[in-house]
Amino acid sequence: MTGRRVSEELLTIGEVADRTGVATSALRFYESKGLITSSRTDGNQRR
Repeated sequence: MTGRRVSEELLTIGEVADRTGVATSALRFYESKGLITSSRTDGNQRR
């Protein structure tokens, strides 16, 4: 079990960018600085 709630929706980095208006490069930068976290698929894609 991952600890996620069943109703929790996972979005791609592009979907987050579209919904928030924040560039994908900025989201990756924030992740690298530890400001946000992401989950990864088995194929190593951010969610």
